[in-house]
Parts: sequence; structure tokens; C-alpha cells
Amino acid sequence: MRILFLNDAFPGRLGALAACLAADPQHEVLFASSHCRQGFSLPGVRRVLLKKSKNTSTGQNRDAFEQEWSWALKVGRLSLSSLLKLRAMNFTPDMVLTASAKGHAFFVRQVFPEAFYVSYLDDIFSPTCITDRYSDRVLLRHLLQSGCLTQSQLFFVFSHWQKLFFPAFVRKAIEVVPFFADTDFFCAEQSGPFYCGEVNLSAVPELVSFSVTGVNAERGKVLCFMVMALLRRRPHCHVLLSGVGPEFKARLDAVVSRLSGEEAARLHCAGFLPLREYRDLLCASAAHIRLDVTDGRLGELLEIMSCETLLMTLPHAAPESAGILRPGENMLFCPEAPAEEIYRRLEEMLSRPEAFNALRANARKTALAFRQQDILSRHAVRLLKAYRQWKDGELCNVS
Repeated sequence: MRILFLNDAFPGRLGALAACLAADPQHEVLFASSHCRQGFSLPGVRRVLLKKSKNTSTGQNRDAFEQEWSWALKVGRLSLSSLLKLRAMNFTPDMVLTASAKGHAFFVRQVFPEAFYVSYLDDIFSPTCITDRYSDRVLLRHLLQSGCLTQSQLFFVFSHWQKLFFPAFVRKAIEVVPFFADTDFFCAEQSGPFYCGEVNLSAVPELVSFSVTGVNAERGKVLCFMVMALLRRRPHCHVLLSGVGPEFKARLDAVVSRLSGEEAARLHCAGFLPLREYRDLLCASAAHIRLDVTDGRLGELLEIMSCETLLMTLPHAAPESAGILRPGENMLFCPEAPAEEIYRRLEEMLSRPEAFNALRANARKTALAFRQQDILSRHAVRLLKAYRQWKDGELCNVS
């Protein structure tokens, strides 16, 4: 079977699925994307780099929705050019899988009308996005995703709450891909030492890391309090902040100004880390704290737990987290409480080695129940079964 993946980025969310399908020697898998991770490849997966488009429109008198639509149409046309070249080279896919609300799949039906078409909800649809669902950008991308849904034989989202982007009468046609974690990759046995500058943070007595991406002003105050408390009250503790961008710099400078020289030397900052470095950081960390909105990213939290790292994060409203994130047993929740109380809960766990090690072991055990290879193998079976039914005329188009 010939299988085409069409996405904005390689490997992106679909890369692991492409590798899973390519493991069968009967499958020829091609991955077309506008962007790709440098120096990265997947066994058995060939890549095609689509022509790129930049949203350079500066017309202040143009409607914002019109600008977004024009850009998406341009992206679609550039992808169309590449897809036509594939067809001219006699690559006609039996199955097309796409996860892009940016326009890449605009004309895929016109180029490959006989293919079995599978769509996945794009990463743009996040918990914060759903509160801003009527912005021009989200409206446009929702329109494009709705178009994919009506043309697809199968349409998938990555959590039950993401169905809320679509009206109730079509939700029964939308399936949920179970969340998963690459537990073979996110594990201490595969990790190497993590360096920040010249400092080997894997060798320090204790490292607590924070993700500052998406942290709002109120949670930023809690984060800054916890950083200062760890450095002042735990003299052997090092703290690393990852995902630090310009918007967090002023807040960080205020923290540093209140620390002694010795305390400030144990505070480290990093930008957005490559995947392997991120894994190494998690494995080096006694605890990793996330104060952003993560209801739709349970797979990311399982990756942290897979590294046997103490996860501390906000309570989740997503129904999928019930029974998986078990505070005090395999992770900790940040309560709706003053920063001092949140810090006390973290310090209490760090100061009880036996309970702390049991929690870390339970975290890894929990993640193993959602092993990527197992989940995706079952998902691939679902796709191939649906394809065979469709070929036999048993599966009708979603409409």
C-alpha cells in the first residue's frame, strides 16, 4: 500500500504513526511537509519538502479573516504544485493522512480523488484556543478542518474535549486517538548528561526544572516564589527554567536581583530545547513543574512521568486525566492555594526519599500503560481495517 502523510511539519504529531506504518515492508510511506527537523529521519519513511509560503501581507485595510484566508489559499496552491509533481512521477497514494489546518490539504482531493482520506485535528486547537474560538485565525482554521472532516473517510481528534470544536450533530462521526508516550525514548536508560552552558546538571545533588511556556502573570508569581524558595531554603538545589523567551526576561531579572551570588549561581535558564536535550533534562530533574494550561496535552505529561520525574502541574478539567494523574501516588497537583502552600507540598515530597522514590516508580508504571508503540499499533490496525472495508464498499464517506 502507498501511504502519503501531508502535514505542516515533519515529524510533527504524525511522525510516530508514519514510522509505525512503514514498519510493514508492504507499505511505501511518503511524508510531505513544509518544515522538517534537521538531521532527523524515520526508518522506512521517505520525505518530500513542500514549497513554503510566508504570510507577508501588511495591508492594514484588509479584513483579518481575508488575510488568513489568502495565506491559507497560497499554502494550498504551493502544496498543490508539489502534489501534482508526485502524481506525475506515478506516486498515487492509496491512503492520505493529514493534520494541518493551515491549507496544505486544500486541493488533495482534486489531485488524489481515489485515495482513502484520513484527517486529524491540527495542533492549533489547544485549551487556550477554545476560549478564543471566534478569533479570525481560529475561525479560518476551524473552517478548513471542517472541510477536511466532510471530505474524509475517517476524522480523528486527540482528546474528548477537542470534539467541542464541532457541533453536537457531527461529533458521533469523530473518533478519539488514545493519548500515548514514547516510553522507550523517555526513560533514564536512554538519557545522557544534561548540560546548561558548562554546568553538568545531571551531576548536581538536586535539580528542579520548570517550564515557563504559556505561564500567565498570576501563575508567574507562583513560579517566581517557588524558584526563590527552592534556592534559599534548599542550599544544594539547582533550578532550571526552560522555554524562557523575551516576555519572561524582565520577570526573571527581578528574581535574580533578590538572590545572593551563591543562590543566583544555582539558577539556570534555557530556551526551547531539542527533543533529546529535553528528555535528558527530565531525567536529570528530581521534579519538573508545569503551570501552563495542559488539559489537552496529557501525552506530554506522561512523557515527564515516563522519565521517573516528579510531575507537579495544575489540576485538569479534561476527563481523560481522571484516574491517570493521581496526586500523592504518581504525581502532585498544584492546589488552589497560596504559593507558600504549593511550595510546602513540593518540599515535603522532596524531603521524604522513600515516598519520593515510590511516586517516581509509580509514574513510570503509569506511563508504560500508554506505550506509544502499543497504542499506535492498534490505531494502525484500525486504519487498515477501515481502508479494507472502504475498498469493499462497506464504509461510506463522512458527510
